[in-house]
Amino acid sequence: VITGSLSAISSSLIIYLILRSEAKLSTIYHRIMFAMSCADILLSIALLLTTLPMPQDFPCTGTEETMRAPWMDGVGTIETCVAQGFIIAFGHQTMYSYNAMLCLYYTCAIVFKMKEEDIHKRVEPFLLSIPPMIGLGLSIPPLFL
Repeated sequence: VITGSLSAISSSLIIYLILRSEAKLSTIYHRIMFAMSCADILLSIALLLTTLPMPQDFPCTGTEETMRAPWMDGVGTIETCVAQGFIIAFGHQTMYSYNAMLCLYYTCAIVFKMKEEDIHKRVEPFLLSIPPMIGLGLSIPPLFL
């Protein structure tokens, strides 16, 4: 609960600072960080809910009655549990993919000495579109298992 809260607050602060800055979303770095922070907020909120989306009689909330804490009891349904799992999987994969895209952006800028305009034209469409595709590609198939 604490880590999910801190992560959501921190990502919200990053978004706030980007939108309040003079550059706003005009830089590639800001756009990648904005998208990564949005994915992290989704993930953090899903993690913040802990076991609440699970059905009350869900078998994975404790092995013995004595080990079950009152806060471990879910109040959701199978559908809310599946939705939480989907959002967690999507958020993780998308956030980490944006982190990898940030590394690729810096590789283009520093190692290959590409100008910002060239990165914007040739590379940025991939930097911003691939992470959600990876997230969806890895979080949709488990829905059908």
